[in-house]
Amino acid sequence: MKLSTILFAFLASFAFAGFATADEWGTIKGKFVINGPIKPPAPMPGFAGMARIPNQIILVGPKGELQNVAVWLTVERGETYPDPHPSYAETASDTIEISSNRFAITPRVTFIHTSQTIRFRNVAPVVENFVVDGFVNAPVNLLLDAGKKQDLRFVHEERIPIVIWSGIRHWMQGYLLLLDSPYAAITDANGEFEIKNLPEGTWTFTFWHESVGYLKEITLDGKPQSERKGGYEIEVVVGGSDRPGADRDTRQAAERVAVLSGHRL
Repeated sequence: MKLSTILFAFLASFAFAGFATADEWGTIKGKFVINGPIKPPAPMPGFAGMARIPNQIILVGPKGELQNVAVWLTVERGETYPDPHPSYAETASDTIEISSNRFAITPRVTFIHTSQTIRFRNVAPVVENFVVDGFVNAPVNLLLDAGKKQDLRFVHEERIPIVIWSGIRHWMQGYLLLLDSPYAAITDANGEFEIKNLPEGTWTFTFWHESVGYLKEITLDGKPQSERKGGYEIEVVVGGSDRPGADRDTRQAAERVAVLSGHRL
C-alpha cells in the first residue's frame, strides 16, 4: 500500500480531581490523523449468499482520522505501575463485551483491565468461534451457539495486544489489550483518545496499531524521536481550568503535533 504519514495531534487537558487528597492528577487527550491519501485495504472475499466483507484493518474517517490506535502507559519489566486514581475503582469489576456477528469481531480492538471480565457474545444466527492466543494467559477456544454468551477472566497482563480470531471464519479478527493498569485507551472513529486522572509527572506511553505494530518513529515538537517499542515520554502537568491563562495554555498544547512517518498503511 501507499506509504503515508500519520499526524498525532496531542492535546494535554489538565484539571484538579475532586478528591480530598494531596495527590494531583491530569488527563491527556490526543488525536491520530492520516496525512495524505491512503488506499483502503481490499474487501475480504465473499461467499455464497453474502456480500464481500469490508476489511477492518485500517478504519479511517473522512478527514483521515485513524481508529483503533492503542495508547497505554507502560513501565519497565519488574517495575510497578503508579497507583490508580480512586475513580477507577468504579469500573474495576466491570464486564466488557466482545461480540461476533458472522462478519466481524466487535470492537476490533478492546482494552480490558485484569480485574475485569470479558463477555464473549454470539449475535449471529449460526455457531461462532472465539480463539484467544496469549503469551502469558492460557489459550481460549470457544464455540458458542447462536445467541449464546460466556464470561471469562484473563488474570495475567499481556505486554502487547493479543489476537482474537475465529477458526470458522478466517476474516474475523480482533485484538485485546490486557493490562494490570487502567491507564490505556483506544482511538475512536474520530481518531481521538482520552486517558483520565493520571498522576502528575513524566510517564512513558506506547502507541500501537495493528497495521504496523509499534509506532516507532515520530517527530514531536520538531524533534525526531525513534523508539523500537513505540514508547514516548509525555509529561502530565496539573492545573485548574479556571486558573489564569488556562485557555491560552490549552491552545498552545493543542498546537503540539507529532509526525509519525515511515509506516506503511
